Amino acid sequence: MEEEELKEKINEKENLNNKKKRHEGKRHFILTEPLLEFRRFNGKLVEQNDKYGNFYGKSPYEAARKAANSIYESKILEGKFLMNNEKMLFGLKEITKDSLKKEYKYEMSRKYLTEPIEVKMKNGLTYQINFSTQIKSI
Repeated sequence: MEEEELKEKINEKENLNNKKKRHEGKRHFILTEPLLEFRRFNGKLVEQNDKYGNFYGKSPYEAARKAANSIYESKILEGKFLMNNEKMLFGLKEITKDSLKKEYKYEMSRKYLTEPIEVKMKNGLTYQINFSTQIKSI
């Protein structure tokens, strides 16, 4: 019985270490205002518990791109369709341990492409990119 418990604890610690490695070397950011209302979960519309989100990236710009896509997806799920090239402002705050906790401001817009871009993945599947997201630091 004790050996099984010990093995379980070792597995739990290994899983924790694997989770830590996933974001190793990346900085951690959250939105400065609650912009995330909804998300998809198993194809269903679900209300977002954490409306500020968590975004990881090696740079603030990388995290801002991820945040912009999440904000757009949330707005679409809310039923608030943003017009082509409509601009929206948002801010990110760095919350990485031992960081300066600096805030970054961005302006984003999404441009729908006239012709979608087909992307082929390594496993042979293809998908279409129908829009281009532009992000500009303010």
